[in-house]
Amino acid sequence: MSGARWSIAQIFLVPVLNFAVIAFGLVSAPLGDGIWDQASWIALAVPHHRFLHIPALRASFVEGAGVRSDVDVIGVAILVPDTSVPFAGGVSARKPRHSPPHKRNVRGNMTESTVDTLAPSVAAPGAVSPRKVFWATWFGWMLDGFDSSMYAYILVGALSELLPASGIEPSKANIGIYGGLLFSIFMLGWACSMVWGWAADRYGRVRIMCWTVLVYSLFTALCGLATGIVMFALFRFVAGFGIGGEWAAGTPLLQESVPENTRVRLAGWLHTATPTGLFLAAAVTLAIGSTLGWRGMFLLGILPALLIAYLRSNIPEPERRAAHEQPSVAALFAGDQARTTWAAALMMACIIFGLWSSNFWAPTVISTKLFAAGATPAHAQEMGAVAGLITNVGTLIGCLLVPWLTTWLGSRRRTAVLFFVGGLISVVVSYEVAIEWLDSLTLFMVLLPVLGFFTNGVFGLFTIWLPEMFPSALRGSGSGFAFSMGRVLGAAGPTLIGALAARTGSFPLAISMLSLIYIVGLPLIALAPETAGKPLAR
Repeated sequence: MSGARWSIAQIFLVPVLNFAVIAFGLVSAPLGDGIWDQASWIALAVPHHRFLHIPALRASFVEGAGVRSDVDVIGVAILVPDTSVPFAGGVSARKPRHSPPHKRNVRGNMTESTVDTLAPSVAAPGAVSPRKVFWATWFGWMLDGFDSSMYAYILVGALSELLPASGIEPSKANIGIYGGLLFSIFMLGWACSMVWGWAADRYGRVRIMCWTVLVYSLFTALCGLATGIVMFALFRFVAGFGIGGEWAAGTPLLQESVPENTRVRLAGWLHTATPTGLFLAAAVTLAIGSTLGWRGMFLLGILPALLIAYLRSNIPEPERRAAHEQPSVAALFAGDQARTTWAAALMMACIIFGLWSSNFWAPTVISTKLFAAGATPAHAQEMGAVAGLITNVGTLIGCLLVPWLTTWLGSRRRTAVLFFVGGLISVVVSYEVAIEWLDSLTLFMVLLPVLGFFTNGVFGLFTIWLPEMFPSALRGSGSGFAFSMGRVLGAAGPTLIGALAARTGSFPLAISMLSLIYIVGLPLIALAPETAGKPLAR
């Protein structure tokens, strides 16, 4: 490399930037954009360097009946010195020499395009980078997960203060009853959010998504200012109303904005945002929960509002959306579409009922048992947060694997059967066997990733499947109705858990009894349309 003189700082800088570029590639390449827009601005920061592209690995993704697309899994860009320019501090630099832009073909199952990989990507009017849409919707849903899961970690602390303020004794039984009731109120607010789906069809995905983020962030923060149980319940209801709408607007936005050859993967991966939000809530609880207290934790819920400015300025409406069509909610319940709508809603009811009656009670079960064994409330709360982290490892793995599971099984229906049966078995073994029969918290903790894989990972499947069941003009309304009506029916789960636990004296027994809901859901799968291998309906 004649003509290039290296300083000590540059010797360390280049490997660091190489690592950063490779890391960007690992994250961005599967999203269809590669790493070149990131590489461009890194090159601006290091003006006497150029990039060498190494297409290290390509993989085939088969969706349904032989539809195939080849994608770069890892496209590595290595930062190397441009030897035509002196590379030393204090030397006046000539204009860097750049080789002609490297061209690469991106082949999908429907289109072929040539991408100038060194030029920064510029979105055409009405179009935007799939990567930007994915991360915008992903962050919105991740912050949803953070807001909605905080309650499970600070439930005991919040009710220990709010119940006496409302003239109610904060006994173990009352905390179980009111904790379940407040879960149900939150989910009823979530259920009432079906109106957001209709609004997203009529007024636009992006605009409505912004409103939902504003509502849930504001009212989550207000929960931290509640002075009694009634005020707290009201704020939780409205926060749930906003959180439920974010899914109804954001999921169609993603599916309609990305190329068909990456749609299934990105839709499945979108639900990884939920366990990430749960990870974040658990981590924040462990790190600063005892310092902030339950009120401070809820006040953190205002932070998602910062996402609104990015959405409004960077994400346009998808071109696939049938903006000229005026949606009619009645069309959801006419002809063959009616069977699809009700099958979707009832399946969602089963998995929501199962999730909120099992997975989200794990921190409470552990905290209660440890507290009863003489542990301090702080230690019991910390171990509950650890349980949440462990459970979410399984959820994250489940969501990442869902696109490949649907491809391997060749059917959305068969994938749903796998998750329903796995959900039933994992709940009974984790709660009834490990806790109730063997009284082993250690075994219970070991089984939590399996529990998370089946009871929460299944939502990665429905993030793919639900929007595929409805045409564009009804996609927000249909998906929103199915998810929201599922919450209406599933909202009974937490209340029943609290009531059964108070009657039987055992959370694990109550949770295991209600896991039979997965058996109820199996016949409903056959009523839903099989959409594997088919493009998104217009």
